[in-house]
Amino acid sequence: MSIGQGLEHSKAAFDGESDKLIRLSNVGLIFYDLEEYEEAKWRMEEAEVGYEREFGKEDPRTLAAMRNLAVTYKKTKQSREANNLSVQVMQIRKRVMQTREQVQRRVHLLTLGSIANLAPTYREEGHLWETKKLSRMIHLLREERTARGSRKER
Repeated sequence: MSIGQGLEHSKAAFDGESDKLIRLSNVGLIFYDLEEYEEAKWRMEEAEVGYEREFGKEDPRTLAAMRNLAVTYKKTKQSREANNLSVQVMQIRKRVMQTREQVQRRVHLLTLGSIANLAPTYREEGHLWETKKLSRMIHLLREERTARGSRKER
């Protein structure tokens, strides 16, 4: 088997597992809608474990499965499990959002640095209009960064 065939086979297996998890989740939701909460619960538990195994704990599909399972636990009078799972989902979402914000800040700073490096080059080459536009962009980006920082302090 070539590398390309191996990748195709792997992708097909992955897509198959993903489809299976979607179907399992949907069946769980159907049982939930029919108020067959015990039937829903075991399917949602299986789906949640599968999503976590295939995509990781921070994947939106896994988090949705965890949320659905928490709601189902509540219906089956498993309040402690429901609360624990809901807290986990909230903590993971918060961590993911903080990570995304950090990445966005780094990208923002890299963009600002690139523009700042380009402006003198344009000026040296006599592209005054472009230099003026870049200088304005730098100013706006710095203002935005300052405003974002002051909002966080509140």
